[in-house]
Amino acid sequence: MSSVRLVYFEGAIIKEYCALHPIDWQSQELANGPGNLLTPSPALEVFFETLTDSARLFDQAEYWEAASTKWADWLNTLADEQKLGVKARMYRNFYPSAIDSLHAWSLLVESGKFAYCMLDTAQDTVSKRDITVCTKDRLSVGIALSIATKESRKWMGHKRQYRGRASGIVVPILLSMDKPRKPGNKRWYSIDDFKPLWITLEELRSESQQAAD
Repeated sequence: MSSVRLVYFEGAIIKEYCALHPIDWQSQELANGPGNLLTPSPALEVFFETLTDSARLFDQAEYWEAASTKWADWLNTLADEQKLGVKARMYRNFYPSAIDSLHAWSLLVESGKFAYCMLDTAQDTVSKRDITVCTKDRLSVGIALSIATKESRKWMGHKRQYRGRASGIVVPILLSMDKPRKPGNKRWYSIDDFKPLWITLEELRSESQQAAD
């Protein structure tokens, strides 16, 4: 019999954990250079597998240890600089991205505005839909989390080119670089950042009402 475990962490708990275990951003040069390789399985999948298996939050070193164990055969085929690059990319890109998804998911759940909120790593891998929400009046919208930088926009374009576009309506939610990097040496989404989502949902309601009339 297969086993399924669902894990939810309160948003404040996630921020408190990162305050105790600050983000180590490592080298951007390594991450974007020798570390820019296709991993044997999606890095975010490794994060959420580890999360559900352990039912607790974990730091970047533990994340790298889990990935190193899972990808041991593949990593052994890489040059030392490539291994360091993959590690830097896990630390700098994938771990903060997974924390952002987990935290944003908690904010949406805690808003009480939705019938369900789904965090789906498969959708992120296929396209760029981090979270899907469905309102109580059956409006379904995807959310793409992104940092408001040129580098992030370039990476988003790369994903769309090689993975395809997400199906349905996907609203981009940007994390401003003007926010302070704290707690935990990172910037955080707040519920106010989801204004584009509320606007999109109201537009969909209006269109639905006009069609009904």
